Amino acid sequence: MLVPLVYAIANRTKSPLMAVGIPMAAGLYVSHGLLPPHPSPTLALAALHADAGRTIFYGLIVAVPMAILSGPVFTAFVMRFLPVTPGDALFGPTAATETKQARPVPPLGLVLITVLLPPVLMMIRTFGRNYAPNGTAARELLETVGDPIVSLLIAVLFAIWSLGLKSGLTLPQIQKLLGKSVAPAAAVILILGAGGGLKEMLLATHIGDSIAHWAVHWAISPLVLGWAVAALIRIAIGSATVATVTAAGIVAPIAAATPGVNLELLVLAVSSGGLMLSHLNDSGFWLFKEYFRLSVSDTLKTWTLLVSFQSLVALMVILLLNALVG
Repeated sequence: MLVPLVYAIANRTKSPLMAVGIPMAAGLYVSHGLLPPHPSPTLALAALHADAGRTIFYGLIVAVPMAILSGPVFTAFVMRFLPVTPGDALFGPTAATETKQARPVPPLGLVLITVLLPPVLMMIRTFGRNYAPNGTAARELLETVGDPIVSLLIAVLFAIWSLGLKSGLTLPQIQKLLGKSVAPAAAVILILGAGGGLKEMLLATHIGDSIAHWAVHWAISPLVLGWAVAALIRIAIGSATVATVTAAGIVAPIAAATPGVNLELLVLAVSSGGLMLSHLNDSGFWLFKEYFRLSVSDTLKTWTLLVSFQSLVALMVILLLNALVG
């Protein structure tokens, strides 16, 4: 959802695309890897029976230095090794001029409503479940409009009106814009499907189970053990969520048998381990590559290095917090 915003900022400020894209990806992955209600930390929270409030509190403490170091600091370092592609080169001055002449700029409020509509619908479903009993028409409506695919479809239909018809575009012009949008999306979907197929093949070989059974015999701190198991499974399989859930299940009995283990920090350690070394077997790797038009080599220099750096920074801050709390 934020990639078009990155393109627009790079185009308007004449900045290299990756100078905007890498901090955006860093911020998103910090929240994805550390903060509930994102899937990985939420599932680890349930498996380890940790306190949600303290986990979010500690997660915010870890997230601040993690975002600063992996955002602007990391970007300044990695831009030395990337070809500089200004934002205007991605669009071309003629295309940008034609777009401005073809339609007026929609109001900021309407744009924000359009962009935020899918997550708002999903959140309404999550919180509305407490007030709508199963089997009722209200519950069925919540489940339908809050489904990720349906909510995105609703947002597209709303955008056709709010950013198209309301801005003075005709139906043929909107159809032309939609056609242009499908072409790049199709390539991304095909590559993501191939990455997902590779992940499922690795899951079918039970390589994650082998790593987990091998790692439980290590005589190290449960925090480091949880991080290491999640990191190894993530590298082998490619899915951060699968790695986090598997590692949390492995370290849960060890944490229960070890006195003094901070379960909230253990949740963060396992979740941050699941961020480690995203590479060719991770669909996120290919998503980043295709959206930002990078080679495989440049994606390894940016995306893979970014998430690995984030994972290591998180582990160091978590261990420091554990020492202070203990």
